[in-house]
Amino acid sequence: MFAFDRLCFVYEAISGGYLKSKNQFTDPHVIGEAIPYLKRTSSKRICYKYDDVKPIHCAEKMTCNMEPVQLAERITKDPLIKVSFYGWTDPFPSGGNQTHASGIESFEVYVNEVVPPNGTLSSIVLSKKVNNTEYSVHLNITSEKPTLYCITLETKDLANNVQYARRFVLYDNYSSLNTSYKTLFKITSASNTEPYAWQNHHNDVCLDWKDYFYNKFYQENKVLNPIQPHNLISVTSIYEQNKGVLPVSGTPNIDGIVGFVFHWTRYRKFRFNITGSDVVPKFQKQQFCKPLDMEDGDTFYIQIEALDIANNRLGSNRTLFIDRTAPIIVNINLFKNGVTQLFVHDTTDLSLMILNFETYDSHSGIRNVKWMISKSNTGENIGNGTIGAKYLNEVKAFIRSTYLNLHLLYLHLKHTLSILDSLFYKIYA
Repeated sequence: MFAFDRLCFVYEAISGGYLKSKNQFTDPHVIGEAIPYLKRTSSKRICYKYDDVKPIHCAEKMTCNMEPVQLAERITKDPLIKVSFYGWTDPFPSGGNQTHASGIESFEVYVNEVVPPNGTLSSIVLSKKVNNTEYSVHLNITSEKPTLYCITLETKDLANNVQYARRFVLYDNYSSLNTSYKTLFKITSASNTEPYAWQNHHNDVCLDWKDYFYNKFYQENKVLNPIQPHNLISVTSIYEQNKGVLPVSGTPNIDGIVGFVFHWTRYRKFRFNITGSDVVPKFQKQQFCKPLDMEDGDTFYIQIEALDIANNRLGSNRTLFIDRTAPIIVNINLFKNGVTQLFVHDTTDLSLMILNFETYDSHSGIRNVKWMISKSNTGENIGNGTIGAKYLNEVKAFIRSTYLNLHLLYLHLKHTLSILDSLFYKIYA
């Protein structure tokens, strides 16, 4: 026989007979002739259906957009979940109708834990069975720790043909996001001489935060690894969770983190603030570069926001200042007795002079000044050093004036100049 064939039998019963009378009052008794009575016939037709085809869901026939197992939430903080299973039928032959199939008998839901790190299934922790008139059940999956559950649906017809489907639910009401050492999150496009706060070019802003964000539970429990096939039943095609949320192939993540968002705000004097956000592509690299419209003097407030599998969010902020303009050095003079002059007569003359200059930077300010004095005709180095800058006042916060007493320099170096020597001095701010 083939699927949907029917084998029918007709059972017929015929009743009939006759009546003979017997006279009890004569001796011997006289038996009369047989008198037949009307015969009766009864029949019944019984058909046996041959059905070896599993129940099917409308998604397989592409007549609906429902999942074989419908879950209100796939990732939840609520232990009470609803599992629905609309759209199931027992298939019948082309040109036939539902009477040619045996029909759906029952639905049963099994719950297993997915055990990390190998993604194997535990024994059944919960099950519920309903008849073919009910299309949903409610489950309580309370756990003392975040747990990934396998929800398996068994759909059975009256001929004991069974189709299985499964989906996965992550229950997490406990874990949280954290950050590691602050130095792991830095603006790599900024100068490393400062704590990655000043960018001295107008190219892309680049950040690196490798291993900075993490979720401790998922760092220690790899529940998002690939999930093993069920060892007792076969689940294939659309009935397996091959794509979407929590697939059997595993969920790409970094210690539970499944994405990052780059937020930025630009502050420019006398202008409106401008903001923007970008989802970080290839988030597992934990790096990102972004071209931003910038000018010297701009300030960018930057945030990297981490999103984990349990929908927890955590952001960390940095501030970036833009300045690619070199400091300005002006008014370089030698002073002797309050008089400006650019010549030296002899060693004694040099020891009594003061080198005066002014330097400023209207954006980032002056951190220190490096100086060097040498003979211009021979290049011989007389002295060099570094001077820390000091603020003059609040109004001129970015202006520095620095004086170098050559008398102290002379005593330290004990250098002798001839009358024909000339001095060449360099100042770096």
